[in-house]
Amino acid sequence: MERFTKENGDGEFKIDSVSPDIFRAILGYYVSGEIKVPYDLNMYEIKEACDFFLIPFNTATVVSENLSAFMNELSNDGSRRKFESFLQTDIVPTMAEAAMKGERECHIVCLKEDDIVDWDPEYPPAVGEDRLSVVKNNEISRFLKYIENREVAKTVLQEKGLKKIRLGIEGSLHIKTRLKLPRLNLEVVYKLLISTCSALLLS
Repeated sequence: MERFTKENGDGEFKIDSVSPDIFRAILGYYVSGEIKVPYDLNMYEIKEACDFFLIPFNTATVVSENLSAFMNELSNDGSRRKFESFLQTDIVPTMAEAAMKGERECHIVCLKEDDIVDWDPEYPPAVGEDRLSVVKNNEISRFLKYIENREVAKTVLQEKGLKKIRLGIEGSLHIKTRLKLPRLNLEVVYKLLISTCSALLLS
């Protein structure tokens, strides 16, 4: 409510943060049942206004000239719902398992179900293989390939109180190659293949 309203001192609230153009578009819903969005209107602000006024944000209510922006907001909505589902089924249980071992942060690697991890015993991952939690789930791996989905996931995690969050695509980790890098004192590089591996650091 604070996002759009402001108290005037008399116990009344006025809509303060909706631009006239956004509000005009929203009013169209109460006249015709449709929100007609010109190309230059900010679709994210339309989405936020719909949420505030409890108007469904979908193809039945929104008619937008900027189809790309409309699809992007629909996708963000779908991404949020999907990631919250992944949290409950895979990620939170994995985090809880690490927490019960006394860990204060959780390193999760999301792989496809048929991926194989073969660490070099002499040169294990920097974080330590014993501290890596591996989640094998094709849907999560595919979901986290897209930077937009990772941004949505990061927002959801922040809203749930996590402070230290890193999400990134590391590439598949199942082929080893040796490479001498004197300055970095490294002798093993894990070769990146076509299939992807998504890494999450959560605490």
